[in-house]
Amino acid sequence: PPPPPLPNFSGCPPPPPPPLPGTQNSVIGPPPPPPLPGFTGNGPPAPPPLPTGPAPLPAPPVGGWSSVYHQARKKPVTPKAPMKPLYWTRIQVQNAAAINESNNENLWEKLDEENPDNLEEFINLFSRQVVRPKRDEKSKDAKAGHKTKTVQVANILDCKRAHNVNIFVTSLRLEIAEIENAVYNFDTSVIDTETLQKIYEIYATNDELEQIKAHIKNNPDIPLGKPEQFLYDLSQIPFFADRVACIMFEIRFSETLHSIETRLNNFKLVCETLMKSKGIKDVFSIILALGNYMNGGNRDRGQADGFGLEILPKLKDVKSSVDGSVTLLHYVVKLYVDKHISMDAVLQDIHNAKLPVPEPQNLERASLVVFDDIAAELKKLYSQTQGIELKVNRVLEDCNKNDSHLEPFKSRMQRFLENAYKSIKEEEEILEICMKRFPETIAFFKWKPKSTNQADICKEFFANWLPFCSDFKDIFMKEIHKRIKAEYASKLKMNLAPNNFFYCSVEKAKEKVKESKSKRTPEVRKKTEPGGLKSKLKSRLNQNL
Repeated sequence: PPPPPLPNFSGCPPPPPPPLPGTQNSVIGPPPPPPLPGFTGNGPPAPPPLPTGPAPLPAPPVGGWSSVYHQARKKPVTPKAPMKPLYWTRIQVQNAAAINESNNENLWEKLDEENPDNLEEFINLFSRQVVRPKRDEKSKDAKAGHKTKTVQVANILDCKRAHNVNIFVTSLRLEIAEIENAVYNFDTSVIDTETLQKIYEIYATNDELEQIKAHIKNNPDIPLGKPEQFLYDLSQIPFFADRVACIMFEIRFSETLHSIETRLNNFKLVCETLMKSKGIKDVFSIILALGNYMNGGNRDRGQADGFGLEILPKLKDVKSSVDGSVTLLHYVVKLYVDKHISMDAVLQDIHNAKLPVPEPQNLERASLVVFDDIAAELKKLYSQTQGIELKVNRVLEDCNKNDSHLEPFKSRMQRFLENAYKSIKEEEEILEICMKRFPETIAFFKWKPKSTNQADICKEFFANWLPFCSDFKDIFMKEIHKRIKAEYASKLKMNLAPNNFFYCSVEKAKEKVKESKSKRTPEVRKKTEPGGLKSKLKSRLNQNL
């Protein structure tokens, strides 16, 4: 069967297209289709013609282009070497006849040139070096229509490693000369020790250095990338890693040794204070007397020659029957101040009120000491010092062969190693003293530990002292300040107070100021007759006063 007819198609030819806009009987409708090729009827305007080329050059002046150069007053200059250009706007003055005709004078008409006395020096300073072979190759490439290619560099490291090294070098703006100065001369004014540590951490591995050196040997024409070049330059510093390791160990050694020394000396001092302090003996004698009196008549607790240390932190829990804010520890502190503190001396200097018990922070640090850990730290420090000594010997052996950069590395590291071994030995001796002194301290108070582990024994022993000494110090300082105020108050009543009012109340100080003001003799001012500006100002000042 034949295909179905198109919509609105009845077998008749298609209707003609609508007339163009502007013609007679035009109707509003869609735009007409484009004309067929060769159609010459009425239609849209033809497109503009294609450009035939650049605009023509202006006509040359009379006499040709060369006449322009002949009009210059000065002779042309031919430099002995290519010079750097100076991009100025040239001004040329007219010839002499034109100058005479013109009445307008300017600087350039009569300004003479003053050439340098040493022309060779000027040429040497401002000459332009031209690499002719490269320029010729580029010009040939330009003529051939080829684009200049970027310089190809060798990327040997993996992307992440190269990215990290590149960021590190770029952010710190590191120069190899500055790194050499820091390593050779122990000069950390430009590159500090933290930066040296970071440089040491990014130092190339053996595999990376082998790949970089292999590339330089096999492909010398292809330059290294920036990260690879930096790592290669570091490797060219003789024994860079060993030198930096020595510098960093010298700093870490002093920090580690100082930490060990502080802990051991504090532990030793605390033990000696607990055993030999007169203040502790006085405090304990007061506690013993009060406790025996409170336990009088008791067969189990009375008539004691001593007491267990476990009672020390519990003294603040025994409260007064009259005033609940007063505890047995308050009363112990009060009796101690009455019997052993001179308030006259304290009024002269507050530091004369010395605390009879150890400082709480010293007791806390002493409770954290573990002898086995400190012994292990000293052993490790000694082993690390031996390793650094081997590095120092390798560097010195290389310096002796090449006779370069021997000092100050040799004298400084030899002196450091000598002092390091000596310091480690001294701390080992102090550790032995502390290990001997601690059992003596326990036996001195007849205290029986519950554990057999040294670390646990240490914590358990000082757990009795720490809260007691902390509360004792707090109550002791409050009692001293309370008595100082009372002393000053009593002397104020007797008019025997010193000239300073540090411990006086604010109200009494204000009363003293008012009394001193009231005793002033009033000034009698003479009245002046109003006249000029000066007298008016004086009158206003008197009114304000």
